[in-house]
Amino acid sequence: MSGAGRTPGLSVMDMTENVIPYIAGEEPKVETEPQKILGKFTGKDIHNAAFGITATCTRVPVLDGHMVCAFVQTIKPCTPSK
Repeated sequence: MSGAGRTPGLSVMDMTENVIPYIAGEEPKVETEPQKILGKFTGKDIHNAAFGITATCTRVPVLDGHMVCAFVQTIKPCTPSK
């Protein structure tokens, strides 16, 4: 169990073979950080990218890494290169 999003009060034994369905503060962070990263820096401020995100975060015990499952809907057809 690692990361800044560690749920206070849960031990490693609590996590063994369990899924924690809610992590306070994680969902808002996941919803706003991509908008900031993909936004524009004007030299003074960051203007967030104009798209919506809805996130659900769960904590699952793994040795290393993260997983994201994403559904993306675009106005125009796109490819990975565009």
